[in-house]
Amino acid sequence: MRTPVHEPTTFYLNFNHLEIGCLSLFEDGIWEFVYTDSFLKQHHIKPLVGFPDVHKKYRNEQL
Repeated sequence: MRTPVHEPTTFYLNFNHLEIGCLSLFEDGIWEFVYTDSFLKQHHIKPLVGFPDVHKKYRNEQL
């Protein structure tokens, strides 16, 4: 899926009361997913299958 440029937005991924990650679309059309600090501090929920490195900023033009 390609997205239009100049339309930034942000989505938050939550599970129960834990904010897991943040998916942002920047003005240049790049998507970025990062884990939140609250997710990094917990040890019960494992990382998402497609995003195994909890310290990496995942960036791509396609979602």
